[in-house]
Amino acid sequence: MAFATSFRELGLAYAAAACGFVLAGAVARFGVSVASLDPGVEGEERWYEIVTAQKQHSIPEEIRHAALAEGVDPALVAAIVQVESGFNPKAYSEKGAVGLMQVLPETATLVGVASHHEPEANLRAGCRYLRLLFQDFGGDVELVLAAYNAGPGAVYKSGGIPPYRETQAFVRKVEEAYRKLTGQPLATARFGFWAP
Repeated sequence: MAFATSFRELGLAYAAAACGFVLAGAVARFGVSVASLDPGVEGEERWYEIVTAQKQHSIPEEIRHAALAEGVDPALVAAIVQVESGFNPKAYSEKGAVGLMQVLPETATLVGVASHHEPEANLRAGCRYLRLLFQDFGGDVELVLAAYNAGPGAVYKSGGIPPYRETQAFVRKVEEAYRKLTGQPLATARFGFWAP
């Protein structure tokens, strides 16, 4: 099964219908050019040039690989995995989210990943979804995390991080995990760079 690697392939109309919000309007609102986020475009930052070698090795290889394939900060993904599942690939929530990144079946379908119960596929689905959220929310890491937890619709409806205790705690815990892992504030998390 082929999977989408960009909004062009995923199709804005399909994404908008599946997510229940208008991605095209959000992309236009933030002035993000889909072409500028394409891994084929030269001049993008490279994560391995930003993060020290010591920090790179503290992140599991599977997480680094999945994150870099989607242009998402591997340290951010590792922080999300720590908070979502405690690195337990068999984690399961009462809402039906599964695996390391607690991916819902509909999210896996949206990003074109089958067998999202498998650790590598789960990481791929979660990282691909994060990339779409980064594009949609103009790189605002806190809004991306809130949307990852509560859904993009809840973030749009509230005009920021929704007033849900679970979502606010999730953003705070990921921020703490990211800071412990990198020594940097959450705002330094990056997207739109690519593996060599």
